[in-house]
Amino acid sequence: MDQNVTSPVVRRFTLPGTLASELPRWDGRAFGAGAATPMQTRPWIVACGETFVRDGDLRVTVVEDHSGVAAVAPLVFSSPFPPHLELLGARELSEPSDFVFRDLGALDALLAVLSRESTPLLLPRVPANSPAPEAIRASYRGRGLIVCRPGNTCPRIDLGTARKPPDELLSSRLRSDLRRAQRKAEAQGRVTYEVHAPRTAAEFLPLYEEALRVEAAGWKGRGGSAVTTNEMQRAFFSRYGALASEEGTLRLAFLRLEGVPAAMQYAIQWNGAFWLLKVGYDEAFSRCSPGMLLMQHTLGYAVEQGLRSYEFLGSAEAWTQRWTTDETSTTRIAVYPFGPEGMLSLGRDLLRSLRRKVTARIAARRRGTLIPEVADATPPSP
Repeated sequence: MDQNVTSPVVRRFTLPGTLASELPRWDGRAFGAGAATPMQTRPWIVACGETFVRDGDLRVTVVEDHSGVAAVAPLVFSSPFPPHLELLGARELSEPSDFVFRDLGALDALLAVLSRESTPLLLPRVPANSPAPEAIRASYRGRGLIVCRPGNTCPRIDLGTARKPPDELLSSRLRSDLRRAQRKAEAQGRVTYEVHAPRTAAEFLPLYEEALRVEAAGWKGRGGSAVTTNEMQRAFFSRYGALASEEGTLRLAFLRLEGVPAAMQYAIQWNGAFWLLKVGYDEAFSRCSPGMLLMQHTLGYAVEQGLRSYEFLGSAEAWTQRWTTDETSTTRIAVYPFGPEGMLSLGRDLLRSLRRKVTARIAARRRGTLIPEVADATPPSP
């Protein structure tokens, strides 16, 4: 924040329907760590607000100076009593996110505004390398209680600066599996790969609908977790994709067998990284592992583009550990301002935590009592 600017302008946006037209624009590429993820960009904020938020619940705070937007707190009211503010889209999409800020001075100016309010804050998955936790502690010192604890980790592949061939980033076993999958795919017909970078909604929407059909033809469709089974998520990824396309950051990738789409990826190329938001494959082609082959291809694409990392987003799972054991840590930050709202919220959260611990302990005790009974009923080995 420019030290010569003594009175930054603070603006608040509370109507989701006005975000696209009224929320000021900023160049996130110039913000560095203050806009490190796609979740800290204007398209994400606008799409989340329009899709997930009711009128009256939105609270986007923007701090501006003579250079334009300096910081943004994209928040929404959650929980009817006592209410708290949390990052837009965190509940619905569970991706890591943070405040948006041009520099540490801008972050401090934003927190100076927020810390004057009595509403509790929740930031569920802030990247661990963010300066936000320390800045929040400083701004709320004497004004509230800050509780930070580890959040879920996000798997990633560090592409580094050596520009190794993509296969050298993978284990020998995975490389062998991928070669075998490629042979099986080629035995079924011509294999082609595509990475699209649409620049308009008109270019994006047909590709998006094709990607949704591929995802719905896989296990996500059977299990009810495909985007097509969730109207709000379908609307969000449609709106977000259109906005990100206009900014040139959206990527839609396909693997095709004889022209038929067998696997898809919905991703963002942002801040020197390739960010995977959605993946899927058609189970009719499962014998040749098309999802894995497409991931190998887009990993190579990321290397060719000179990107620094390949970000899986979500949380670490067994399948991601085949690709990488490198993970980005996150921090869950809860802010309880001193006063009735903060203390009520703290009491509610403590009770919830206690209930979870008691339930887990009872379940563990039950399992512990069942194990000896099973063991006693097992005949001794000869």
